[in-house]
Amino acid sequence: MPYCKQCGVETDGAQICPGCGARVAPFETENPYAVGSQTQTVGLDYATDDPNAPEIPGFVGSYAAFWKKYFIMKGRASRREFWSVCLWHILVFLPFWTIIAVVYVDSPFDTIKDLLTETDEVVSEIWDVPFDGARIAPVVAASPLSGEKIALVLGARLAIWSYIAAAFAPSICLLGRRLHDSGSTAWAIVVFILLLSAAPLFFLVAGLASPTRGENKYGLQPRKRIKL
Repeated sequence: MPYCKQCGVETDGAQICPGCGARVAPFETENPYAVGSQTQTVGLDYATDDPNAPEIPGFVGSYAAFWKKYFIMKGRASRREFWSVCLWHILVFLPFWTIIAVVYVDSPFDTIKDLLTETDEVVSEIWDVPFDGARIAPVVAASPLSGEKIALVLGARLAIWSYIAAAFAPSICLLGRRLHDSGSTAWAIVVFILLLSAAPLFFLVAGLASPTRGENKYGLQPRKRIKL
């Protein structure tokens, strides 16, 4: 009796697996998932078994590929790769957000809104007089924030914006590859940019879109190898 090598379901001679929808070769008569089976090697979590299909990188590999493919929009990116990079972005931002949050909490202001407004005003004034200590000193002295706290806020914000500037281009390319994986054109990113306030919703929909099984016009479906 033939079995599906993707999920091990008995196919009863059908060409399409009733369990996962994978194509079943007529000569696959052994169950690769049987206990003690010698044919049990590597399973795939997608319906493709093309050996030329790119492998989905792991958590660290996804971030490495993100920077290696800095200006590369060609090809496809799986949901796992896409969201792994998003998590990396959060992890990079987290220490700088923490620094700013600590300054906010340990402040003389009654509300976060007041603190944000006052901090923004102080930071704006300092940016308006860069490298001029004589003009910066009165601004710092007049602020309820200490010079050290202002320096922390400036440093954290500079680090965040520097990272955003560096990661912008590869992030757009990654979004394009994610769209390719779902069978959509990367030109949809123009909509993403024009939507402005609705852009986060577009980003979420694109990131969660189901991949095109097998091959589409943008390439083979990435697959994750699972060691059994």
